[in-house]
Amino acid sequence: MLNQSFTADNFENIYDVENRKNSIVDYLGDEYKEILASVEELKSTKHNIIRKKTEDRSEEDIQFLAEYKDKTDGFNNQKKTVRHRELEKISLNINSKNFKFELEKGDDDIFVIQSTREAFFAIKQLQNNIRKTFKVKQSNRHLILSQIKLLLNDSSPKYVIRTDISSFYESISQEKLFKKINNNTF
Repeated sequence: MLNQSFTADNFENIYDVENRKNSIVDYLGDEYKEILASVEELKSTKHNIIRKKTEDRSEEDIQFLAEYKDKTDGFNNQKKTVRHRELEKISLNINSKNFKFELEKGDDDIFVIQSTREAFFAIKQLQNNIRKTFKVKQSNRHLILSQIKLLLNDSSPKYVIRTDISSFYESISQEKLFKKINNNTF
């Protein structure tokens, strides 16, 4: 069965996917960023020590290298604990009766959701729910471009027309969309 709930465990999965882009570290607070900075500092120190010749390393350097794995494991455990605690807070806020999306009207009657951490994780969970329920997936741009290149390398004559569809999503009938969602039995 599909787990569509707004839980910290589901948000962990979202974090794992989105963090590949390094775009959501700010949503987890200062304590989490401090731990990440400490890990980076450890890595930098290790790198500087390893660049030295073995005979040029001090006793402190040798001691640091011996303790490096334990230190990084400790920071990684601390990082997981803090991340899960912050995701629990986000989950509680989303699941409260007071949570709602705040919309701001932008240019061309386009509405934008406020940029809070709760809104970010709630929207990502909703996107996952829709993708899994309706088997909808965004096309891979790289794959599309590769296919176009293959077609263009063919020796037959062709015309290439570049277009832009304006107001595409605004032209979708909301009544039909809501009817499809409400009639969904999944």
